[in-house]
This record gives sequence, C-alpha cells and structure tokens, in this order.
Amino acid sequence: MRLAPQLRRVLAEAPLVEVAGPFHRFVQLQYVLARLRAGGSPGLLDTIGSRLGGGRFNSRGRFDVLYLAVEPATALAEAESILLGSGVGRRSRLPSPYVHLGVEGQVGRVLDLTEDRVLESLGTTRAELAAPWRGTQARGREAATQVLGRLARGTRRIEGVCYWSTKNSPGGRCLAVFPDRLVPLSALVVVDDSRQLPQERLPGPTRQRNG
Repeated sequence: MRLAPQLRRVLAEAPLVEVAGPFHRFVQLQYVLARLRAGGSPGLLDTIGSRLGGGRFNSRGRFDVLYLAVEPATALAEAESILLGSGVGRRSRLPSPYVHLGVEGQVGRVLDLTEDRVLESLGTTRAELAAPWRGTQARGREAATQVLGRLARGTRRIEGVCYWSTKNSPGGRCLAVFPDRLVPLSALVVVDDSRQLPQERLPGPTRQRNG
C-alpha cells in the first residue's frame, strides 16, 4: 500500500463506479427482536456493530460502515465466520439464530478494489487486502485496509468500496458502504414484501454527516 499522502492524491482522482443490488446481509435475530420489543425499528441496516468492533475497512470506534455482500452465499460465509468463531479450521460453536436480509438499491460512487488497475494505482495487491486485520487492531494499530477505508471516506467523494470476499473465495464480492457519505442519488432499502416491518433505508431522512 502506498503511504498516506500518496494514497490521498490517488483517491482524490480514482475512477469510481456504480454498484447496484440486490445485496445480502445476515443479522442476528436476538438484536432484531430486542429492538422491536423496545418499540423501535428492527435496525436491519444498523451499523453500530461495525463501530464497536471495527471491520476490514474501519477501525473500532472511528466511524460506521455497512457491510453487505453481492451474493447470498458470500453473505452467509461472511456471517458464519463471525458467528462461528474465526472461520478458520474447526467451527468453535453453534450459531445463534440469524436472519437473511435482501437489500435493494445502488451506491453511485464506489472504489472498485476488484479491478487490477485500481489496485496498481493504490500500490496494493489482492493478498494485502485479504490479510487478517483483527490482530493488527488488537495491537492498537490500523490495518492497511483500515487506513485505506479511512482515507477513502475522508475524500468525501467515495461512498463505499467493493472488494473480494475472504470467506467466499475466489469469486465472492462484498460492499463496504460509508453511510454518512451517501448522496441522495444513492439508496439502500431493505426488501420486505410482507410490509410488516417499518421501512428502513439509507440515506435516512435525518442522517448526520460527521468526520
């Protein structure tokens, strides 16, 4: 990965693409039920988990990221890697119940990290982007991908990044969305054909831009 000053210059001019759904996400049922019992929305597009625990493209406590998958099998593999432990070797435990969400919509200004020419411009590789990040974060440092996510969001022109899944390799794709960078032309909506749930969408009507 290039040094931060170089990355900022590259990201300021990097080509961006639109990525359209449907997308997929798994959410633990216990959190959905707790929100409903409290009289709130189900929180199906809630990003508090990413802020509290960090993620591949955001450090713990810095900013929120909504992690989605392009394929249902990718969403399942990514969710099970969290719910069942490390995702490496024998599964450590059985998962709690969780629900599979469909999300429609599009994100208009996405940095496509599945394109080799984009990786070359950033001075990175598919292997570096797939490297484990949890250990680096636990040592109080930013992983290379977390630095990239922070700087991409910091441009204020990039709404998210598309990248290869590490849990459904080689063809699975994921989308990391910066909710506070979404513009009105971008939109993500939870699919609910039953119309039994309050509609959840991003950007929301009172979303605050920060950082």
